[in-house]
This record gives sequence, C-alpha cells and structure tokens, in this order.
Amino acid sequence: KTPSGQALMARMGQDATSAAMWQVGQEYLHTGDIDRAIEYFLIARQKDEEAKEPNVTGLLELGSAYEANGQLVEAEAVYAHIYTEIVPSAPEAYRAQARVLQAQGRLADAAALLLRGVDGS
Repeated sequence: KTPSGQALMARMGQDATSAAMWQVGQEYLHTGDIDRAIEYFLIARQKDEEAKEPNVTGLLELGSAYEANGQLVEAEAVYAHIYTEIVPSAPEAYRAQARVLQAQGRLADAAALLLRGVDGS
C-alpha cells in the first residue's frame, strides 16, 4: 500500500496506482525502453481519466515518449488534449506541440499555434 510497494507491484506487471504506473513508465523511458514506457504511461493515463484526475506532467512525459518513438501524430494528440481539455494556458503543451510541428516542417502551423497560446484564442 506504500508508494514504493505500489511501484514494486507495477514493475511486476500487477495492478497498481496511477502514480506507480507513471513512475515505472518514467523508469523505462530513462533506460531507453520506450515501448514499455508508453505502455505504462497509457495505463496510468487511463486510471487518471477514470478518476477524473489528469496528470499533466505525466501526459507531457507520454507525449515525449511518443516523440522519441517517432509517433508524432500521437504526440500531437496528447499535447492538444492538454491545452484543449485540461489546462488551456499550459505553455509546456503549446511549446511541445510547436516542436513537433517544426520537426515536420510545418512552421506556419507552429507559429499559429504559438500565437494562439499567447493570446488565448
């Protein structure tokens, strides 16, 4: 029932709290196992959505994992979800989304997004 016990259960592939799933996902991400990190992040995200307690920091990590895995469409969707559904003024989500757009050569879209983030429209 302790946070470290929950993390241990998550590492063993058993049901654990969303916080433990985010933690173990970060551990996998830091060791380069991006697919497994995404797997744990998605479980944590689902648990948070069921509890109606979104974890913006965790979602930003999920977006970064998607980026690292070349899943840019999925990364864009996560970042857009943050600034359209959770925190409209989340500068990190706007910057991350703009980074993805720039990586794809979509400079005009990136500029428009950043302007939208600045003026809130």
